[in-house]
Amino acid sequence: MENKLFIKSIRSPNYQRYYAVGLWGGISPDGRNLSFDIYEDMPPLNTGEILTLEENGEVINREAIRGESSIERFIHAGVTIPLTEIPNIIKWLQNKLDEVDKIKRGENNE
Repeated sequence: MENKLFIKSIRSPNYQRYYAVGLWGGISPDGRNLSFDIYEDMPPLNTGEILTLEENGEVINREAIRGESSIERFIHAGVTIPLTEIPNIIKWLQNKLDEVDKIKRGENNE
């Protein structure tokens, strides 16, 4: 006999989508979970500006004041996954990567 399970997805009121370029984390101390942060690296925003003015108030030079770092890492979210679920996540990610490869080769996704 075939068993079917219907799953209804509901987004949390706090749901947000983030652009990410990396993950950082490790196995929890109890050895049962993988915990990691999702981050995005960006050049720092200018923290200010120095203007050189003529006596009449005309701006003749602008100099940006940069922060101390060359990259700012924005940590968007933390995730904890039971180690038992990692194979399923790897399989899902591999399937998505295979789909991308097919698209790049011009194959149909049917």
